Parts: sequence; C-alpha cells; structure tokens
Amino acid sequence: MIELLGKLPDQLIGVTLAAGLWFGFHYLVLADRAMERQAAAELVPACEADVARMQNRSDAVLAPLESLRQLPFGGQTLAMVQQQFRLSGIERRAICECSARRSRQAVRFDYAIHTASLRLIETASVADLRGGTISVLRSQVCGALPWIKG
Repeated sequence: MIELLGKLPDQLIGVTLAAGLWFGFHYLVLADRAMERQAAAELVPACEADVARMQNRSDAVLAPLESLRQLPFGGQTLAMVQQQFRLSGIERRAICECSARRSRQAVRFDYAIHTASLRLIETASVADLRGGTISVLRSQVCGALPWIKG
C-alpha cells in the first residue's frame, strides 16, 4: 500500500489519503449509525406490520377450528393452539429488530459507500434493505414464526 502511494504523483497523495480516511470513517462509524436510524424509523415498523398481517392470515386459517369449542376440553385446546400462533408486541419487535440487524450486516460496505457519497450513490442492496429484512424474518433465523413454513 505504501509502495502505491510512492508511485502516485505528489498532488494526489493528499487526496488519496483524505478519501481513504473519509471512507474509513463512514465504514466504521457513520454507516452503522445511519442504518440503525433507518431501521428504527422504517424497517422495524414495516416488519412489524408484515408480521401482524401474517398473524391475521393465520387467524383465518384457524377460524374453522372454532367448532372445537363444542367438544369437551375443546375450548382449552383451541386456546392453546391460538396461543402458539400469537406473538405479543414485544416478541414481534424483538424478532423484527433482530431481522433488521442481521440484514444490515450484509450491506455495511455498500451503505458506507452510500453515506460517503453523501447519499448520491445508492446500490441495489441499500435500496432493498427492507426486502432483506423480510427475507431474514422469513428464514426464521431470529425466532420461530409458527405460521411460516420455511
């Protein structure tokens, strides 16, 4: 690396070092902060809405089981099954935060380019960060969602 700096014209050494420091600062510090802010403002709420939508679909699937209430101990059995398919708001948020964190790990370099260019360059992976969060959610790495077959 030092050899390459020696081969550069004297006018470009300062510019090259400044660009390296600029990008390094964005990679080490600012990219993480910007992605955390984006996750809190956009990714986690969108993920929670998707999980709630999935839960509503699972409720529609469980609706025919309402006839179990007529059987002895059927009400308790139905309640236990429904309990397995219900996530509290805290559980939804925890799973979505984990999914957002894992999807951000894969695009840290691209996000550093995005922030270092003053958000002029937006790579496809940065643009699809929400899709990455949902795919991590569906892969069930962060927690089991009983209504998703994965």
